[in-house]
Amino acid sequence: MVNLFGKSRSIVAIDLSNDLFTKAVLIASDGERFTLEGWDYYSEQDNGTTSFLQNFKPEAITVALSDAHTLCFAVPDLTGFNLEMEKRKRGLSVETQHSDFLKISHSSILAAIRKDMAEEVLKSVRDTFPGIAQVSINQSMVALFYVYLRSYRPQPEVRTAIIHWAGNLVSVLVAQTEIPVWEGSVELKTEDREEAYLEISALLQSANEKLSALQYNLILLAGDCDGDDVKKMRNFADQVELISPYRNNAFELGRNLGVRRKEAQVEGHQLAIAIGCAGMLLERIGLNLADTDIELFNELPMERAIDVEQTVVTLISTIVKSVVKKTVPLLLEQAQILIVGIIIAVGLLGYRFYNDYQENNKLSQEIAKQESRAAQLLDIRVKYDEYNGKIKAIKERSAAINEISKEQLTIRTVLREIDLRIPKGIIFSEITIEDKNVKIKGYAPDRLAVFDFARKLGTSIDLFADVIPTYDDKTNVGNYEITCRYIGEIPINIFSTSNIIAEKKK
Repeated sequence: MVNLFGKSRSIVAIDLSNDLFTKAVLIASDGERFTLEGWDYYSEQDNGTTSFLQNFKPEAITVALSDAHTLCFAVPDLTGFNLEMEKRKRGLSVETQHSDFLKISHSSILAAIRKDMAEEVLKSVRDTFPGIAQVSINQSMVALFYVYLRSYRPQPEVRTAIIHWAGNLVSVLVAQTEIPVWEGSVELKTEDREEAYLEISALLQSANEKLSALQYNLILLAGDCDGDDVKKMRNFADQVELISPYRNNAFELGRNLGVRRKEAQVEGHQLAIAIGCAGMLLERIGLNLADTDIELFNELPMERAIDVEQTVVTLISTIVKSVVKKTVPLLLEQAQILIVGIIIAVGLLGYRFYNDYQENNKLSQEIAKQESRAAQLLDIRVKYDEYNGKIKAIKERSAAINEISKEQLTIRTVLREIDLRIPKGIIFSEITIEDKNVKIKGYAPDRLAVFDFARKLGTSIDLFADVIPTYDDKTNVGNYEITCRYIGEIPINIFSTSNIIAEKKK
């Protein structure tokens, strides 16, 4: 239905789960991000206004219905072999209902809607949005579960209950990590909030009894809820909060929201169903219960972030604890096996001790022989070290002489090259040479002569580099200074070091 490649796409999602008012959102995607670009509360009394669409041209519409108008079941992993059996078990009929399912890990969600209800919803939506041909119907709890997977990225062994409160209907979907395991709903008889809490508690308890579980780690509230409901239900689970589709940047707030950006953030739990429906459609994994009777084999990809770092120490500790936990009771129950094991262990220990004792005796005898040989070779070792010391000293003196011979002619060579290039009338009184860095000081009556001298130095290829002249115009003396680097070759003053070494050996 929707192609996410090549350009941006936008979807309108309408939440019809509450009979009192309707919520509509506009979700846009560039193939990588999902952004909420517009939202509004919408009803037939508004004469079909779609002002929240702004300049967008959505390509499809998806509608979400609650348990009041659809059926929703958390069932085992569905395949072509057990699908019809699960339908019959749940009382679903091909003649009167559209049905579809969504595979999630090793479980599934099966949903259905009456065909006459689907046709009525489709006609109403198409009358309101006549320019959009593609319309699909989704189930509210499926959309909320999609938001939970995308926004919360459930951790292992986390037990979550998603509660949707829409008018006088409350639905609960229980999940173990990312696997849906139970779904149920109840119709509230009164508007008393305390009575509603009791009904919700009864639903949660029913799921516990069905699944043989004790408690919930997380409860997420969606729909007609607020912060007061969160406070009242804190004793239902370890953590209770309003569901947010914006967690982990699953859905982002677009620029077109303007001043309503903060309001959209606060109303996230109210818009979660519509946002989830649009996201599912854009990902090509939504339930299309109205347009087809064919069961779509969809699979929702999991994104699980595990924060617990398994180091070597923790892994060893875990393994040891597991082995001890499993082994100790077994040993206590099997006393005879334990005694036989101890006798075998003592025998093996004695045998290994005797072998080690024999091996140690052999090693001691070998060490004594090697120590005797080392004492005999001691005098030879002393003479060997003495001669090596003398040879090392001679080599060090030769290396020092060679280093001196390399640098000995530096000053002479630099002075000769400068003398060949210094113009007449220029006198230098001081020259400093440090590691081929040359500084010339003197005096000259004419600035041009100094700069001509510097030019001759600078144009001497492969001899002088980085020539910088400075002339003092403030005094009548005409002091100048030239700094440069000598990069030419310096001849080595060759010593007959081999002859010297030969004479010393004699």
